[in-house]
Amino acid sequence: MASDFAARSDGPLPTSGPGMVYLNGLVGHNGYMGCRLYCPIKGRRGGKYAKKYYPALLKLDNLVLEGSDHPDVDPRTIADPSGSHHRYDAQLRRVLAARNMKDYVDLRRDTGISKPSIFSGISEQHRFTLPGSFPSDLMHLISLNITDVLLNLLRGNLDRGEHDNAEDWDWAALTGAFWDSSGEVVEKMRRYLPGSFDRPPRNPAKKISSGYKAREYLSYVYGMLPGLLVGVLPDKYHKNFCLLLRGIRLILQRKITKEELILAHESLVTFCLEYEELYVQRNPERVHFVRYCIHNLLHLASETVRIGPLCLLAQWTMERAIGYLTQELRQPSNPYHNLSERGLRRAQVNALNAMVGDLEPEPSPPANSIDFGDGYLLMAPKGAVHTMEDSERQAFTKFLQSTGHDIPDGAEVTTAPWARLLLPTGQIARTAWKELAKSDDAPLRISRMVKMKLGDEIRFGEIAYFFQAPVRGTNTALAMVSMCEKPIQGFLDESYGMLCITKWETGSNLVVVEAKSIDSVVAFLPFDQMPGYSFLFEDFGLDVAMLSNDSYTVDENTGEIATDVPTDA
Repeated sequence: MASDFAARSDGPLPTSGPGMVYLNGLVGHNGYMGCRLYCPIKGRRGGKYAKKYYPALLKLDNLVLEGSDHPDVDPRTIADPSGSHHRYDAQLRRVLAARNMKDYVDLRRDTGISKPSIFSGISEQHRFTLPGSFPSDLMHLISLNITDVLLNLLRGNLDRGEHDNAEDWDWAALTGAFWDSSGEVVEKMRRYLPGSFDRPPRNPAKKISSGYKAREYLSYVYGMLPGLLVGVLPDKYHKNFCLLLRGIRLILQRKITKEELILAHESLVTFCLEYEELYVQRNPERVHFVRYCIHNLLHLASETVRIGPLCLLAQWTMERAIGYLTQELRQPSNPYHNLSERGLRRAQVNALNAMVGDLEPEPSPPANSIDFGDGYLLMAPKGAVHTMEDSERQAFTKFLQSTGHDIPDGAEVTTAPWARLLLPTGQIARTAWKELAKSDDAPLRISRMVKMKLGDEIRFGEIAYFFQAPVRGTNTALAMVSMCEKPIQGFLDESYGMLCITKWETGSNLVVVEAKSIDSVVAFLPFDQMPGYSFLFEDFGLDVAMLSNDSYTVDENTGEIATDVPTDA
């Protein structure tokens, strides 16, 4: 090569988010000062002999206990931990200056610091300030920790105090026959989830204790439960759940505006306050409902400001790398040495690709596809030329008129349909033309429902088929769409915009749109409370899931771009 490169050995390194907790030198989530971001929240115990502290914001009733009876805490005063490194440095000096073991134990409790972090030995020029070097891991926090608390709460499985009456737990909706029947509904919803939604949730009533994956929790709790719990979970709890959903949906974006970040922060702060008011009710026997994963929601917005979109720093990439490296192991007799060598080789290849961007050729597009730019490709199969029906012709005529063209009266309009469209998101939108031709027992993952931006309006619809036509002198990819009705406003209002319920009829209310107006493939799941209606499920982790796609291999069953990468843990 004509150029020389110098590699630095002190650059940023990937690490395991959960593993970093054991290296930060803090006391952990059971301590009096247990926040991993070292905010000034003080824990509360539920009784004199309780050993664990919980970050409850609201003062507990009928409890006079030194260290746990401080006044209510305004979450807005602790949500931004910036500047915590100054407090951390000062408190660490106090711990290091302890005169004896008793002094050390008291200081460890009061400061939340047990020892210096091993990362204190790294120059401050090459790391974030401590404890800011240990950000929250969004994958485990949202997909595993929060969902574990919520599901155990809704199932009535959290520990109940001696004087806590089970009849007062009116939020325990996922119990008995409904838990079993809703699990069967979840299993049947697999067909309605596009292949790009990754692993569909299994029946939680049967499989939630059998290695339920992070991706399954994400889809089940945040995608399906908002619709399944309508009319089952009392409204006040459902609205509180939708606040959490709105905050998480916004935080999970790869790009987020200032206004969206403010809305996400306010949603999560309000959720945390309402969570304590609704469930804990200042009852000392319920203080354990307030886990630190609930508290960590308060910091997600400020952490996004500090280090960028958290989904880009989450554990998904690390888990995927673990899957890659595990697949490459070829020496079971000496797996750890083999793993280290494979990791070294992968790091060297990545470094070369980063320094010399054109070492690997761009992947070839699928055969017989047409590239329309901006990440949109029409993809085979392509059907035979056919004459548009009257309803299709009317929709096409209306579209052409909006562009300054028209069709002569009585003229036949013929076109050749296309079955699939690759979107910039990496998803593949499919068509009713092909999907409805499959039998009911075919391994179909419906991918014909799409989200579109038409002018300033967001609309949803079912793709009938794609086709090409000259528009303003340019060959353009178009879509024949059966439009969904406007969402029911009452549900949107009661759910902070998170529960979009609508209906459509295949072949009716046809509209022609430019293919580039399609934003993403979405799922519409049957809303059993209103037969014929469906509720929207937009994939939260779409951007994250597509980070490692590096080929155009297409799964013939689902129509999605596939890789040989294992799913996340």
